Order: sequence, then C-alpha cells, then structure tokens
Amino acid sequence: MQLGKFLLTWCSTAIAIVLALPHQVMGKTTPRQAPLTPATDRGSLRVGRWQRSFFLHVPPSYDPKKPVPLVIVLHGSGATGRAMAEKTGFSLLADKEGFIVVYPNGIDRRWNDGRQPKKHGKTQNVNDVQFIASLIFYLQRYYNIDRQRVYIAGHSNGGMLAYRLAAELSPKIAAIASVAGSIPIAPKTKQPIAPLFGKQQPISILEIHGTADPIVKWEGGAVDGKKGGKVISVNSAIASWVKLNGCSAQPETQQLPDVDPNDGTRVQSQTYSGCQRGTGVMLYAIEGGGHGWPGLIVNPRIKADKNLSRDLDATQAIWDFFVQHPKQ
Repeated sequence: MQLGKFLLTWCSTAIAIVLALPHQVMGKTTPRQAPLTPATDRGSLRVGRWQRSFFLHVPPSYDPKKPVPLVIVLHGSGATGRAMAEKTGFSLLADKEGFIVVYPNGIDRRWNDGRQPKKHGKTQNVNDVQFIASLIFYLQRYYNIDRQRVYIAGHSNGGMLAYRLAAELSPKIAAIASVAGSIPIAPKTKQPIAPLFGKQQPISILEIHGTADPIVKWEGGAVDGKKGGKVISVNSAIASWVKLNGCSAQPETQQLPDVDPNDGTRVQSQTYSGCQRGTGVMLYAIEGGGHGWPGLIVNPRIKADKNLSRDLDATQAIWDFFVQHPKQ
C-alpha cells in the first residue's frame, strides 16, 4: 500500500480538534518526579487492515512557523504507548527542549520486529514498518516537523523494531536509540535483519544495554525463552553498524560516575567517530544492569525492574545523542 493511499481517521471529532492544537500539560509537576503527566491526546490512523493508535504530545512552546524535531518512542512487549510516556518522561523533556513526541501502540502490545516469534500470534503479519512510515507522513503533514531531525527510541521489543526501522526507513530517520534491544535474527534466513536490506543510508545508532539482562541477553540468542525468537549479541549489533556507517574501528571509552553506589551497576560509554555523513555509533554498557529503562523515574505505579541502574538517565542520554546527530 502506498503512503498516499492510507486512510486517516480520528477517534472522534473532539480528539481531532485537540490534536490540531498544541498540547497543554495538565496539572503541575516537578520535572523528573512522580506523578508524571502522560500524553493524553489519542489519535488513530488506518494502515492496511489495521486501525492503529498512538498518543501525541506537543510542547506548549510549539510554533507552527518553526520546524521542530520529532521523537517516536516505542514501548516494549506487553506495554503501551501511555505506559511508555509515564516510564520514560519524554513528554516532560519535550516541554523543556521543544520537540514533539509520539508514543505508538503495537497490535496486542507487541511489534513485528522481524523475529516472528510464535508467541506473538497475529502480530507476525502486522506491517509495523509501514505503520511508523505512515505515522511520520501524517505528522509531517499536520505539524512543522524538521525532516532532518526525526528520531526513533525503543525499549526491548521496541528497540528491536527501531533497528529494523533503521534498516528499512533510513531515508526518513536521522538516528535510533535502543534500550535493552538488539538486532533481530530473521527465522527463515537465520541472519540478522539489518544487513539484509543493503540499501540503507548511514544512520546514527545508540544502544543502552545491561550486561546482566535476563530477557535480551548481552551475548544474544533466544529472547525470553525458546519461543521468543533470537537476536545477535550487543557487541555484534554495534560492530555491524560501525561497519555500515564506516566508523573508526576503535571507540573512545569512558567510565561514568557511580551516581548510585547502591544500585550494583556501573556504566561505560563507547563512542565511535569518523562515521559517514556525520553519523555516530554509541554504546552505553551497563555493567550488572538488567532489562529496565535506566534512570527510571520514581513513580509508585511503576514497579522497578531488577538491577535497574540509576547511574544513567536513559531518556536524557538519548536526547543528547539525538541532538548531536541530525541527518546530513
């Protein structure tokens, strides 16, 4: 299906009116503290045979005359866009930095990232690449989006889809960030999905991953059990994009401060430079870290993941990386 032919619909006339206006944060909050204000503007569009939904947050400072960055945040398996807004705090950061952020919802709370695990059921046949492409097209039509600053961030299953989007939608995306994700392995070819496409443009890549992640293991392999499909190792994922982007083989490494000595983790950054078209590849290796979103905002409604690192604010780190890597 061509993008120009997909049918756009809204949940109601009232929602359509709300989405046409800048989003106003409801209630008074203190940045980086609970309770968080989730994205409350809900929209939908039809892609293929699926009605797809998302939550949109436009900062109060939005000026239709000035182009702004767009950040698309993808939830993990079993989660939702609204939960992702609460967990990451991207909406609060969007208000501070002046970018639009959107939180799409996967069918049955999952994304088709290319692994095609049996336990994902009907989502194996969902074209999530087309959905995200359609969502970008829609938002660029109704908002003044800077086309050189369209970014994808995802957690776990969402991080895996981010890698697939980097491979298939590279002309539309400047950079992606994956938290606790990796490059999926296609079940038919037994090969990583990213290098299979071969025509992708250089794109900036950030991976944030715990070395003790029990779900998407650092060393790769089966994801959350035998029926969850497979991914390549974190080191292999980074190496593949270093090669694809033509970066220097040796990274600059740095040990981050141990902000919370009680969380049992330390963070080391690896930054690869000299990449084509101003792109970059970066890894935050969280030594002893688990599967959670590092720096998770304290919210009584969100259960903290085991081995959650407080030494890195993943949301801020992702935005800092995005700012440094517009499409050139």
